[in-house]
Amino acid sequence: MAADMLGTAPDAQPPQERARNAGEARDQSLQAVRQAAWLVSAKASPDDNAAYRQMLMRVAERTANAAREGGFLGIGGKLVDEKEQEVLDELRRLLFPDGMPTTPASDMPAPAPDGSGG
Repeated sequence: MAADMLGTAPDAQPPQERARNAGEARDQSLQAVRQAAWLVSAKASPDDNAAYRQMLMRVAERTANAAREGGFLGIGGKLVDEKEQEVLDELRRLLFPDGMPTTPASDMPAPAPDGSGG
């Protein structure tokens, strides 16, 4: 898709190495977000770029809030654990290096009881 947008043929790239642990998966995911954000900022209007970054952050926040962590039989626990919050904070810094405001999770509709978010 990127090659199509840039008008160049895709380079033959070796397949990406599969993550061996959660840290590598996190790093690979953040790198993919960084590349996608760069591509959109290079090719889209400033309004579309801002909307894309907001959408990515909104999806991440909704995903983190989709199910409670901890607790027992669905009682107690919290929506976002410390590791999820760290990833959200890192993603927010990556997408909004100038501290642009994002839609707080409290302004979003709560996930459905089945955890589907819809």
